[in-house]
Amino acid sequence: MQRFVSLRILSVVVGGTALALTLNALPAAADSGAGKTGWFAKIDKNGDGAIDRPEFDASRQSIFTGIDTNGDKQISADEWKAAQEKMHQRMHDAMAKKAAQNGTADKATGDKTAEATNDKTKQRQEHAAERSQKWFERMDTNKDGQISASEWQAAGDQRFARMDTDKNGKVSPDEMKARWHHKPASSDATQKTEPTQQ
Repeated sequence: MQRFVSLRILSVVVGGTALALTLNALPAAADSGAGKTGWFAKIDKNGDGAIDRPEFDASRQSIFTGIDTNGDKQISADEWKAAQEKMHQRMHDAMAKKAAQNGTADKATGDKTAEATNDKTKQRQEHAAERSQKWFERMDTNKDGQISASEWQAAGDQRFARMDTDKNGKVSPDEMKARWHHKPASSDATQKTEPTQQ
């Protein structure tokens, strides 16, 4: 469960596709975790039922530090890709563990199911990798092949503005669910000035 929590946090605070490499595999994540328990509570440190800007920024900073493995205050394409591969492996391991716990009634049926699951997982990973690369390129606004701390912060500013639809400086579980399901933000100005989320 901890692995799924970290994946959900990544998808929320980094972006709809940025390193949310398992988003397609977790379609109900926002519904199941945005509340008083689950991944939302991991970000909502003060427990007030909403994610304020300092909480959001702290979570994003932790992710940035985790991806920036050489500590140069920038995320290179290689570091981004390595983080992506790590997320894929975690998801694969979690799915394999779940399948082993559930067991199968028939080995032949189980083998076919495992093969189909592996094919779907591979397709999802390829699709997620493409989307993640696009998000990397979008955050790399000066096109130097790296995401600097300031570029990361700017992307976070845009992300928070899109989620905080009532503009009260906090993101509620309902706002989070709306963003997760790609519903339009309530502010026309926000939609016009920010890049479209994939």
